Amino acid sequence: LKNKQGLIGVNLFFHGNSSIPKDSLKEGMPIEIFQTLWKAFLQHLKIQEYSLIGYSMGGKVSLTILEFHAAHIKKVLLFAPDGLFINPLYLFASGTKLGRTLFHFVNRHPSALFKTADALKFVRILPPKLHRFVYVHMDSQKKRNQVYMAWMAYRWFRPNQGVLVKEIQAYQIGFNMLFGKYDSIIRPSLGRKFAAKLENTATFHELHIGHRMLHRNTLNYIKSQPQIELIWASPR
Repeated sequence: LKNKQGLIGVNLFFHGNSSIPKDSLKEGMPIEIFQTLWKAFLQHLKIQEYSLIGYSMGGKVSLTILEFHAAHIKKVLLFAPDGLFINPLYLFASGTKLGRTLFHFVNRHPSALFKTADALKFVRILPPKLHRFVYVHMDSQKKRNQVYMAWMAYRWFRPNQGVLVKEIQAYQIGFNMLFGKYDSIIRPSLGRKFAAKLENTATFHELHIGHRMLHRNTLNYIKSQPQIELIWASPR
């Protein structure tokens, strides 16, 4: 950080101490309500212009903020961002009554999930990395609850790529994306296609890592790329 620059870390809902009433999970967080919260958050901190960083699901939230508040955003840096493609499984699990019922059942009875994952891996439908991802992120009730509640809370966050392209170009927002070459959760091809739509407005970077991008190799890469210049929020 340079002089008079600040970094503010915001926990996603149901991460850290950031939460919304569990009753609202039945309907999900409406985009209109989220916009009201975001505006109030910025007003509280007296911030008018800012940049965004988002990783994975945080990338989807950043893209949603960008879609509606581009005029106040200077630069964006995303790491393997969710939201460039809405997975059909996610749409089913969070966007349909049947899917939510099944998801809730699996959350309470994980043996069914693990057996299904094992079977899909055996018939080579589920890649080994995704199979391992299921076991790592769903191996305890606490983790499963967090995944379930976050998926339900953010079900309406579906960034419109056409709007994003227009806003990024109209306000000349510096847009940088980093992906892991071996990421089987959020494929780098999604970022490459989106960067192509932005032409010279965006930079796309591919690192020789997987989905876990928050480590020193990523930091060292950013330091070696002068075009990734971050301008943070500055109170006025």
